[in-house]
Amino acid sequence: MVASAVAFSLYFNLIRQIGPARGGYVNVVVPVIAMGFSSLFEHYLWSPEAAIGGVLILVGLVVALSARGGA
Repeated sequence: MVASAVAFSLYFNLIRQIGPARGGYVNVVVPVIAMGFSSLFEHYLWSPEAAIGGVLILVGLVVALSARGGA
């Protein structure tokens, strides 16, 4: 519960600093980051589908941010 309060505070601060449009992209990347941490600490093995999905998410994020001029 404390971690949720800290995470919300950090996310709210992020939204204030970079705006809701760019801050919303965090919600797209969080699952990929979580799977990366799971790989490190819980020995999660990425399936080919998960790896392709992760790459597509990251490529899509780069395309979206560059198409919007980084905004």
